[in-house]
Amino acid sequence: MNDMTDRTALPLLTILFAVGCTGGGEGEARFETWGEEYIEQEIPAAEFEDGWTVTYDKFLVVIGDVTLAHADGDQASLPDGPRVYDLNTTGPHDVGVVGALAAGDWTTVGYATPAATGSTTAHASVSEAELQMMRDQGYSVFASGSATDGTTTKSFAWGFAEPATYARCVDVGGGQEIDGIVVPDGGVVSVQLTIHGDHLFYDDLQSSAAGLRFAHIAAADTNDDGEVTLAELDAVDLSSIPTSEGTYGVAATSVTTLGGFVRASTRTLGHFNGEGHCDVSGE
Repeated sequence: MNDMTDRTALPLLTILFAVGCTGGGEGEARFETWGEEYIEQEIPAAEFEDGWTVTYDKFLVVIGDVTLAHADGDQASLPDGPRVYDLNTTGPHDVGVVGALAAGDWTTVGYATPAATGSTTAHASVSEAELQMMRDQGYSVFASGSATDGTTTKSFAWGFAEPATYARCVDVGGGQEIDGIVVPDGGVVSVQLTIHGDHLFYDDLQSSAAGLRFAHIAAADTNDDGEVTLAELDAVDLSSIPTSEGTYGVAATSVTTLGGFVRASTRTLGHFNGEGHCDVSGE
């Protein structure tokens, strides 16, 4: 009789202890950023509608303004200011740690890719000259590299001053959608601010079925010097591209040129824990 009582009481005491620990526990969130293989290695021809291959040699992006809000209203943020990272170097790269967070659901997580200013710092992957260039130009993103279709090669070096804010990020891993993150009691949750470099070559600003294209970008090199500039892309009206060769979906924007389209695409680069998505706005 006493043995049976002891065995049934133990699970109850364990449950009460666990609930008590969870209610007052703390953990931390460790943030990193990564450009995945498409930025570090290449975007292969099999991914493009027109058979081109793109290889980056530099992909500078400013990451900052990392914020969190708990389901009960508590707020926290990463103390470090905006920093420039070169995602063409092997990652993921550490962004920072937010500690002493109440265990549980931090349902609102966001970050930004702001324009570089005099107070923006450099990650170890970025040189002082690169940092100064980003500051001087007020860039949020700078991407350079080359593309080839097997017979023709084009280079590009594009600086963008289109800052973006990524708010209310949603994790889609594991086949379900989770708002923000769950901080474990006494543990660490890893959070990745993922940058998708293939989006610069998407043919739609909103559709999940967007394809990758480079042929129209290559054709914009009208002086045939082997480099495609943003000025050359600005000279290409989207309405001049035959629909039989692929259309460019501009959603609810006022974009009318290929240059404007690529600039607008920089505000779709930011993701969350790989394929997760966020609400996006420009500054």
